[in-house]
Amino acid sequence: MNRSELLKPFIDRLEIEEDCLDEGLDLTIGPSTLTAESLEEIYKQIPLRFSKLYEKLLLTYHWPDAEIDECCFYGCTTSGGWQGLVDKIKRDQFLFDTCVKANFLPFGKGADYNYDPLCFDLNECKKGEPAIVMLYHEAILCYEKVQINKKIARNFEQFIRERCLARS
Repeated sequence: MNRSELLKPFIDRLEIEEDCLDEGLDLTIGPSTLTAESLEEIYKQIPLRFSKLYEKLLLTYHWPDAEIDECCFYGCTTSGGWQGLVDKIKRDQFLFDTCVKANFLPFGKGADYNYDPLCFDLNECKKGEPAIVMLYHEAILCYEKVQINKKIARNFEQFIRERCLARS
């Protein structure tokens, strides 16, 4: 299975977050309208880069906020587009700034009511693909300290292989 073929099992495994259901948001999952130019617009506002496979996901699909296991992935919907994704990532500016200064790029949070940021750990990149970690939000908000709560996966590809393909 090539890397592009990994994206569909990820999309198929997403469970739409309950908050989205309550707020009447765009709940469709389908082909992305983002372009390479859209990614460059994102990177004008976010100084770190997503993993290559996650970039490919953004260019291939759109989805609402959705969960897989303990992880909630911020959606990139047709109605919100890339700016909607950036707004979610930067919603808590202090948390965002603290993560980015420490070389962590938030792209989700814990599932349900867990506020811990789900991040690409750009301090730990193997072959250009960063690890996925969950950080303690309390350490960031109370002590301005970045502390890893849990390593979720070695990289995005491993996450998909273990959490999506292994269960299909």
